[in-house]
Amino acid sequence: MVNARASKRQRDRANDRQMGHCGRSWPIGRAAEVDRGGAKTKAAKGNPVAQLMKFLLTFERRHRVLKAKAAGVIATQDLLDLDIALIAFLAREETADKPSIRGLYDFSEIAAMAVPQTKAAERGSRSSIVRGQRVLVQSRTTACTLVEAFVQSQRLAGDNHLTVVDSIDEAHALLGLHGPLFEVIG
Repeated sequence: MVNARASKRQRDRANDRQMGHCGRSWPIGRAAEVDRGGAKTKAAKGNPVAQLMKFLLTFERRHRVLKAKAAGVIATQDLLDLDIALIAFLAREETADKPSIRGLYDFSEIAAMAVPQTKAAERGSRSSIVRGQRVLVQSRTTACTLVEAFVQSQRLAGDNHLTVVDSIDEAHALLGLHGPLFEVIG
């Protein structure tokens, strides 16, 4: 089973390298720790989940916003890892007696998306994991048809809770975040 999983992962990564979208083909690899805006968080250093993911997950409890910040080159497996981490977090935190958790996906610092367009459309056609309002901040450096394919598939599936914006300030305004205090989760 482990070998089958590893070989599927290797096939996905090889496919990612062949399908290098957003104008470039990038070598794919796992970073042990990603420098997030010039500072590595203390929680990320001691947290094995944070060390393996290309996303830094944080939560703003007062406004109930889960933030996934990406950096570098994002591959198919990184998005699958994010889905698993989101499901685990929501299983712990989402309760019927509180408002829905909302999502903020910050892609502003990604260099490229090495994901086949078919995978983005396929994921977009499935139910969203975060059910509340979701905002995605697109990359400042690369225009990408993958985001468009994902959003279009979400809309075709009847999910209109995702808004794409150009800046983190715009995302904070849409989510009503004033002086947010995000805590690293793991």
